[in-house]
Formats: sequence, C-alpha cells, structure tokens
Amino acid sequence: MLVLSASADQNSTLPIAGDVPNLDTAVVVTPTSITLTGPPGTLLDQPLQIKNFTSSSITFSVSESLASQAGAPPSPTGGQLEFAPVIRRLKGQKPIVTATPPPAEPLVFTTAFNDTRGDNFLVGVDLIEVLWQKRTIPIVGTVLDLRVRMLNPDSAVAGFLTIDIDQDFGTGIWPAPWNLGPRTRDLGAEFEILVDLSGQISDSLGFGNNPIAVIFRTADTSVVLPLFPTVTFDSVLTATISSIPLGVLGLNDPDGNLNIGAVFARLSSTPFPDFGPDYGHGIVGVETGVSWIRENRTSVTVASGDSAIVDVSILAAKPAGTYTATLKLAAPGQPPIYVPVQMNVMGAGTPSIGLNATSFGDTLMPGDSSTFQLTISNTGTGDLFWGILDTAGTSWASAFPAFGLVGPGLSSPTSIKFVSAGLSSDTTYSSYLQIVCNDPASPTIAFHISLTVQPSTTVEMNVDQTPTSYALHQNYPNPFNPETNIIVDIPRTTFVTLKLYNLLGQEIQTIEQIYLPAGKYRYRVRAENLPSGVYLYRITADGFNTTRKMVLLR
Repeated sequence: MLVLSASADQNSTLPIAGDVPNLDTAVVVTPTSITLTGPPGTLLDQPLQIKNFTSSSITFSVSESLASQAGAPPSPTGGQLEFAPVIRRLKGQKPIVTATPPPAEPLVFTTAFNDTRGDNFLVGVDLIEVLWQKRTIPIVGTVLDLRVRMLNPDSAVAGFLTIDIDQDFGTGIWPAPWNLGPRTRDLGAEFEILVDLSGQISDSLGFGNNPIAVIFRTADTSVVLPLFPTVTFDSVLTATISSIPLGVLGLNDPDGNLNIGAVFARLSSTPFPDFGPDYGHGIVGVETGVSWIRENRTSVTVASGDSAIVDVSILAAKPAGTYTATLKLAAPGQPPIYVPVQMNVMGAGTPSIGLNATSFGDTLMPGDSSTFQLTISNTGTGDLFWGILDTAGTSWASAFPAFGLVGPGLSSPTSIKFVSAGLSSDTTYSSYLQIVCNDPASPTIAFHISLTVQPSTTVEMNVDQTPTSYALHQNYPNPFNPETNIIVDIPRTTFVTLKLYNLLGQEIQTIEQIYLPAGKYRYRVRAENLPSGVYLYRITADGFNTTRKMVLLR
C-alpha cells in the first residue's frame, strides 16, 4: 500500500518573508509535506511544485537533512544471480590500466557493513561483512582496499561488489547489480567489481584459472581494471582486493565517500545468492545527505510569475519503522522553506506459496524430451523466495530457472524438463524435486515426478496365418511422419534381426533381434527424433537378407 498525503491543499502557501501569505510577495510550494507508507522496497516519485509570485526571479538550492529514524531489520534477500550476461559483455574488452600489486604493509580495515548471519535460507554462501581501507601510493594516488568475509565450505564462489560513487540511488543502475538485487538497498551502481574466487569466470575471460576481480563501468560495461585478490580460508572465507586506484579510475567523487554493497553465490550445488547489506548500503567514508531521499536537481531558478518542478524520490530501503527528514529550499537573502518528509515502512509481511500442480508424470519415446511449466504463486503479503533442489539426484529431470522471487499477489513460471536419453525402454522411473521457500507454513514441498519410457517399436503377431516363405514388405504409409508400419513374414522359428539404417549405412535403430516363431509380424515404428530423409530397413533371418527404402517427410 502506498499513501501520499499533503498537510495543505494545492493552493497552500509558504511565505519567503513575513508571517502572512501574500500572493504578490510569496512563493507557493505544494505539497507542503510528503508522507510515504509502504512495505520495504517501495519507491515513491513525488513532484514538488514551486510557484513564484514575487516580482523577481529566485534561485533556490535544494537539500535534505535527516530528522530521526527508527526500526529493526528482518532479513530479505534478492532474486536469482546470473553471471552469464555480464561475462558475455565483458569478453573481448581490454583493461585500460595495469593492475597494481597488493601492498606489502599490513592493512587496517574499517567495517563498511555487517550482514545478517544465516539469512540465506537455501544454505548457500553466507556473507558476513565487507571492510575497507584507503591508502596513498606514490604516483598512483589514493587507493582502496576491500575485504570480503563469508561462511562457505569451499572457494567455488563468485559475486559482485557494487560501488555507488555519488551516494545517490537515482544515478547508476538500481536495484544493483544489474537490476537483480533487492529493492531494499539504496545503491545506484556506477561501477561493479565482478569477483571470481573459483577461477571459472576468470578462465572464460582469458585470465587463467585464478581468483580475479574485474572492475567495469555499468554505463557501458567497459572493463576498467583486472585485479588479483588474495584468498584465505579456515572457518571463514576471506578475499582481499587490494590497491583499487580511485583517482585514476574516476571511482571517487570530491567528498571521497562511497556507498557499497555485495552479493555472492556458490557456483556449485546451491547457487542462491546472499545480498548484503539487507537494507540500505555499506559506507566507505561517511554518510552524506539522506540516503533514502533524492532530488533530480540541487538548484532551481523560478522566474517571476512562473513555476518549476523538483522531482523528489523516496525509497523505503529501510527496515520497518518511521523515518523523518526535511527538504530545504533556500534562496540568498530569504528565509528558507522547509518541507517535512515522513516515511512509514511497514513490516515485510508473510509469503504464502501456491503451485499449479503437486506432481507431474509423462511418457516418452527413447531419446525424446518434454517440458512442463510449473507456476509458483504467492498469495501472501510478503515477498516469496523459492528454489528447486534435486536432492534425490535425478538425472532425467531438471528445473530452470531453479530459483526466483515472487511478489505478493504475483506468480512466476519455471520449466520442469524430462529427458529419456540413456534410459531403458519399457520402464517407469519415479523421483521427486524438493521445493524450498521462505513460506513459514510450507518451507519444503516434495514435488513428485515420474517418467515412463516406451519401446520405440511395437509388434503385432498374426498366429492365424503361417507364411510359406520369408518376406519383407514395403512399409506403409510411405512417405510417413512420424509413424509407419513394417510387415515381415517368418515361415518357421528362427533368429530374426530387423534394423534401421541411414543412407551412409550407419545403424540408426535395432527394431527386432530375437527368436521368433512362425507367423506374420507387423512392427509400428516411430521416428520422432529423426530428420527428414531416406532410410533403409533390413531383415536377416535364416540366410534371408532383404533391404527396402522408406521416406520420412516432415
């Protein structure tokens, strides 16, 4: 729910001079106060109109100041983390500067943020904290060292460090990284640092199978600089990225303060990411302004008798609670105008999972595949985070995407794919996929699946007719798509082989290879997985060898 309220109507006035509003000498600002009420992640865009009824042009500076805040954080997370699109954009680009070697002197770090432990409900990477230190290196100038600590049983980890150089969520990319992160963080990314501790992404970029951190600009995804983290692991995995040259890369604005966030995921069994911090952002340096408010301009000139608009955005990147701030419009030689802002962040609510099916079964020919769309819905009042795990080790079934986020009242599709290749024909397989989520009433759901693999051919025997000689009849229909019939005559009990070949003589399928009693046999052959073309079918029985052609026409 969003609620915007103004404490005065659209004709209310706030004087620049004097206590009594006068349309000849006053400035009218509407609304005179702003209130946002909504769950975490709510974004409100509110135009602030300034009307100048004075006899001269006035230039206002626009700023914000923090009044108070209150709240206690729960533990949200974000959607599925995909590295492939970023890797594709990074490939082939060249770094513009040379990596600086890590420093020899000891590092003394300050905490940028702490992340809630145990907040990754799928037991993937558990981000603990990000720390920072600034130093000065001759010639290079100011450099930034970052240290990431996480709980994880191995080093097969990759992720992003988001850099918001102007501490403004309205510039750069939000939500970060790459619109994949939670809306509860007020980070507008101008730079991202892709961190690969496993060596897999590094190798795909041509840097060898080593831990690497690649800095790139979000505006054009151009590679700025490769760095090589140091990694230590005992009970905690620690990655230190040293000597990021801020001035050379333009990673520093004049006040020297940055906002920072992180997301990391395991590249193996449970790749669900952990975003940190849960709310807001981490800080390198000090906080400036009010992070959850932004204006599209810091100065505005309003001509006499005219009006202007300042667009104000309020982001509920805070835990549940009430937050107040003040917008200040100041003009030289005039008393300032104050616009109170109040943000009421409601609790995140409780999700409730719903499925369009609780099981799925299918019947396939050998080598065939099928896909079932499973729809996951959220009938609750909070964001639903879900994942599908193959805890039973089912080789013939998979889910994509395997993780996701569904907002209240919405649904999300995922595909369950069955593949019969490599399975025995005339056999039924049963298993299950585990659906896990943050719905407290149904945290785990066993989704039962079954697959029956049919024989590729079926045979019918006519025992009332005993042929007097061997024969291989022309298939019918011919041409066919995708099914045809082959009839053979067997005058006495013998070992029979009936096979299908392509025109190169390569065997495609064994239709029959068994002892058969005398009789007339009809084989129904399906060719769903074969391309159009001419094929040969050949029988060998008791010295009888005959080959015929069939045409598959799709």
